[in-house]
Amino acid sequence: MSSAELPKMLSRKEQRFFMILVIIGIFSIPVCLIFLRRVSPDTSEKPQVSQQAPQMAASQQSNQSNNQAAGTAIKDLLDKPQLNILLSSNTKENDCQGTGGKTTFPNLGYAFMGYNILKGFPLAVGPDPGFTFRIFRPDYSNGGQTADCRNSIPFGLDITSDVSCGTSFSSKIVQSQYEVTKAISVSTTAETRLWGFSFSASAGYKEAVSTVSDEKLVLIYSTANCNYYISKLKKTKPPPFDPEFLQWVIHLNKTIYIESEQEKAKYFEFFEYYGTHFFLTVTFGASYIHEYKMSTVNYTSMREMGVDIAATASLSSQIISVQAGFNLVESKKSVSNQFLSSVQERTITKGAPPPATGDDRTWASIVQETPIPTNYVLGSLEDLFTREYMEFEGVMYDLIKHKITAYKGEYCQFLRDKGLLDNCLDSVNVIFLEGTHIFGDVREKTSSWRDCHDSCQDDKSCVAMDFCKDCLRSDKNYQKCQMYTEDGYNEAESHTAMETTIWLSKIKRQLVLYNTAVVGSERLSSESNYSKSIQDCVQRCLDDEYCVIITYCNCTEKIRNCKLYTQDGIFRLKAEDGSQTHFLSNKINSVYDIYITSKP
Repeated sequence: MSSAELPKMLSRKEQRFFMILVIIGIFSIPVCLIFLRRVSPDTSEKPQVSQQAPQMAASQQSNQSNNQAAGTAIKDLLDKPQLNILLSSNTKENDCQGTGGKTTFPNLGYAFMGYNILKGFPLAVGPDPGFTFRIFRPDYSNGGQTADCRNSIPFGLDITSDVSCGTSFSSKIVQSQYEVTKAISVSTTAETRLWGFSFSASAGYKEAVSTVSDEKLVLIYSTANCNYYISKLKKTKPPPFDPEFLQWVIHLNKTIYIESEQEKAKYFEFFEYYGTHFFLTVTFGASYIHEYKMSTVNYTSMREMGVDIAATASLSSQIISVQAGFNLVESKKSVSNQFLSSVQERTITKGAPPPATGDDRTWASIVQETPIPTNYVLGSLEDLFTREYMEFEGVMYDLIKHKITAYKGEYCQFLRDKGLLDNCLDSVNVIFLEGTHIFGDVREKTSSWRDCHDSCQDDKSCVAMDFCKDCLRSDKNYQKCQMYTEDGYNEAESHTAMETTIWLSKIKRQLVLYNTAVVGSERLSSESNYSKSIQDCVQRCLDDEYCVIITYCNCTEKIRNCKLYTQDGIFRLKAEDGSQTHFLSNKINSVYDIYITSKP
């Protein structure tokens, strides 16, 4: 075997080791000489070797040149990510080290936009009209990647996989404006204080409210969802602002030098362009929705026959969709025949519809190609104008935040004057409590829920009403409108079938419910929440910007006898001896402005 054949032999038998030796420089001339000496004949054959020396030297020179060229070529190849797979058993580790081969999440651009909570409507047929223009700029140069190293993530976002699809339907029954808002709010969570009623300027919302307003029709929404991924905004390290958004901010920063009416107009223009909120969390995927319209007569008749309308609607949605692939036992189809013959139906598809097979996994694989936002958590626009977001932008962000807070209540009036909505009742001024019943000094009359609602709203002394929407003719509370004033002696208790409405804006001083406590999330929760008197507890609430309700117990066994609540923090009311719950008017600033009553 000649020395010229040695590299070929190594390349043929031990390729991997040969490449590694070339990379680290071990395969060099001195090593070749030592190796050749070991495989050469013994000293008795030295003359023969001596005669071959010139040929061997030439061979070694050629070998060295070839090795250097091979080393350079292999080094170039090693810089390419596809060769890393050949040189390492840990391919995931090598993928994480490189930047090539990674994909971005489809339709992630929605997470960088603004949202107009008054114009939006997540149940729209087509795109949600609430999406506005881009507030943040996607920056992949300083971003990261998912834990499995397959996807790139722009700076300022945290993205996690949430592949979960279900072709079974859940249904919600809608009979009032409040329930329309509540049904939509399943998809959208937002702090809406002072902005006005959410979605009220959208065509879809107004159509839904109009459908149920005269109480001749009931709406039912049956929904199946398929999620793909969730995007969350990092508050401590948010994405960079979009350059055009920053230009708007700089322009607002200059409006402090112009007259107030011009300034207000600029802020309204800003709201129109970027909306009222920004996205904190966005779930991307698809939704498949059946919307049913049913007459109140048929709805009441089927309920009195013992039919569970929500469950029947869910079953019917699967029967309709079986033509698109949903599998259902044939014997169950007859259950919904009466329902389907009593309704008008339309389909709302958000994102990719379910496949013809009706298989969850197949739907998931389709959705990942074109997912769209199906659920969002929103932050109010003024919250962007804080140190966390604006510290290095060179603007007076505190002043701009103050201006947004001042003008956002008037923005609703601006839209009303343009004919885009009917009223600007702030949602914080009306509290709806399911599973709650007030009793005491009550005025009663027989009416529908709509008549009861309108009667109490039009009556200056009425601040609260009770109504049982789900009561049957045999129930004592069937179509019984119960109205309450703030001057009467009243208590409250839990009651599954009842619903209570309280108008905070109509309360002049306070509505007191005796032997009653709040079930909900406290505004302040600490061991120091002890008040020596009801007056002290009320004043604590008045001093808190968002507190509107207190529960006080004049009892020694409770360390925390004063509990504060916001409108969003109250879920329902319950009976509790010795406690009293106060709903406070937003027109008072001091405990001395009201007369604190005690139990008569």
